[in-house]
Amino acid sequence: MAGIVDDRRIRFKHIPRTTLSRVATFLGSTAMALDVRSFACSCKLASVAVQKLPSMTAKVDPPEAPEIHPDGSLRELEADVLVRLSRAGLAVQVLRLEGAVTAECAVAALRSCANAHCLELNSSSAVWWGTAVAASGRGVASDRVTTLVVDRTHQLYQFDAMVASLPALTSLTVVGCPDITQDDLEAAVPGLGGLRQLTLSRCRGVNDFALGAVSAALPSPSRMERLCLSSSPAITSSGVGAFVAAHAGLVSLDIAMCSRVAEDVCSALVASGVLPSLRRLRLPPSVGDAGLSGLIAGAGGAAAASAHGGPSPLGRLEHLGLSMSSVTDSGLAAVLGAAPARRVLDLQGCAAMSFRVVDTIVSAGRSLQRVDIRGHRRLRWDDAAKLVAGLPDLVLVVADAPIATSTKLLEAAGPCSVRLRESPGLVAV
Repeated sequence: MAGIVDDRRIRFKHIPRTTLSRVATFLGSTAMALDVRSFACSCKLASVAVQKLPSMTAKVDPPEAPEIHPDGSLRELEADVLVRLSRAGLAVQVLRLEGAVTAECAVAALRSCANAHCLELNSSSAVWWGTAVAASGRGVASDRVTTLVVDRTHQLYQFDAMVASLPALTSLTVVGCPDITQDDLEAAVPGLGGLRQLTLSRCRGVNDFALGAVSAALPSPSRMERLCLSSSPAITSSGVGAFVAAHAGLVSLDIAMCSRVAEDVCSALVASGVLPSLRRLRLPPSVGDAGLSGLIAGAGGAAAASAHGGPSPLGRLEHLGLSMSSVTDSGLAAVLGAAPARRVLDLQGCAAMSFRVVDTIVSAGRSLQRVDIRGHRRLRWDDAAKLVAGLPDLVLVVADAPIATSTKLLEAAGPCSVRLRESPGLVAV
């Protein structure tokens, strides 16, 4: 605090941004019992802080919410949120709106934050975006917004109007929105031509036809880089295969937990030619050793050159996800040998693997930095200790609580964690 406090006065301009951020977060989420002088000081500090924060989260409470919540936080209505955002002015670049957010509030918030390039909406209210834009009589400050995240908004209507009002959109993320359907995506297609990243996760109304409509709207040659369809139950292998065939430059593909995507999707990935460019790949539970063998060998195609010393078809792969799959120890050993640049390995819930898989990972995965072994009932604390001791680049082991909190494991991993890792090597989830 030296140089900040002088004669009992706080010099706000000398407080670092990180300190302001922490103080503003605390003051904005906690109702404190303060005397008049302290309250005035904290309000001034919060006012200065919000003017310097590049990212802001505003949670709107419904009118019937109590003035003070059980956790001590204060009720905040739309009017309060808009006043706070107007004070922040041009500083806010990432705007997150949560709770009882209406489209009118979101439109007004975007106008207050003219430099915002990312809008995240997590709403428990019905959002009629097109109606709000039309009623306002003016367009939102949307020419800078390149990223739109819609998370668990169960009553999102006029989605096409939302996309149309954001002409600079390059990244679209829709997660847990059951009201988003094929019709909504097809109506929004004219505004999706500039996409480079698309996430449609946990959306039961999104199917192959909707995915095909989005694919057809993208220009050729494609600039699409990332596609995530995790936990979308209506997506099939055909839809995934058609999309990757049209956009073979993808660097990230996530089809984890897609229940209707069969193991033959591996053949589709080989045929599309997308494998050499992939750096992140998460596969569905249907994939087993046969599917991984197809990825490695290329079913006798050009990728088979790797068996004769040529470049591996998975040579650039850094993140491999096999959650809930039937891959065995031998299948994992084969794929680890074909992906020399791997950094992250997700083996959550892979019940077909034995405790010996730890030896496979240590011998073939020397460059791994993160390993997820949650849900492996055959693994004990000493198996996790082998991972910590045997992988020199390992930063994080994600394990079940009984393993990660084991005293014996912490004792065994402690010295290695301090010497070899940037952060603690274990985390209980």
